[in-house]
Amino acid sequence: MLKLLLLFAVVLMGIWLWRRDHRPAVPKPPQSKRKATPLTLPIVACSHCGTHTDAREMIKGELGVYCSHAHCQLSGDRAKL
Repeated sequence: MLKLLLLFAVVLMGIWLWRRDHRPAVPKPPQSKRKATPLTLPIVACSHCGTHTDAREMIKGELGVYCSHAHCQLSGDRAKL
């Protein structure tokens, strides 16, 4: 009885593998002719150390932009509010 169940399981596995490889390809939806443009964030270099950071996170000073308040102070600049 166990041999019969094992044979049945092997046959079912073979049928499943064969059908998986021979399925018709699913048609892809048509792509629009207009290409999607990636969203880009403005990246700016720190005036003190040169580290590139998102412009929205930079500290704006009178002499440049900085990655932190410490670099703004080390450069002798004052942060704009």
